[in-house]
Amino acid sequence: MTTQNGGTQRPLFDLSAYKGLFLSEARTCLSSLRQNLARLADEPADKEALQEALRAAHTIKGMAATMHYYDLAAVAGRLESSFRSASRLSPEQTDTLSADCGEIEAGLRRLDDSGETPDSPGRTH
Repeated sequence: MTTQNGGTQRPLFDLSAYKGLFLSEARTCLSSLRQNLARLADEPADKEALQEALRAAHTIKGMAATMHYYDLAAVAGRLESSFRSASRLSPEQTDTLSADCGEIEAGLRRLDDSGETPDSPGRTH
């Protein structure tokens, strides 16, 4: 939700206060994603691992979108779609999903290392 002030839009609350919590929760979800991908590499049709991975990807997607980290939300959305449509994963799919996890990890590291906040200028949407 935003408010207009002199022709500019500003959020009604400061999302940057939640950046640390977002990073912590996203890393927890990423760890779950990786653990479940390892399970799926050994047992490609493990329904529980697929559901847990789907849940973790969905959580990252929602949190990232809420924080206005749209690039991370898009990657997590790709993961979520892959898990939602799969009944088993091929080795190639597992490799692709692992690379997406690496992309999320790199994005979290950039956010952690930078002073970037959800409202920083120049953010891509």
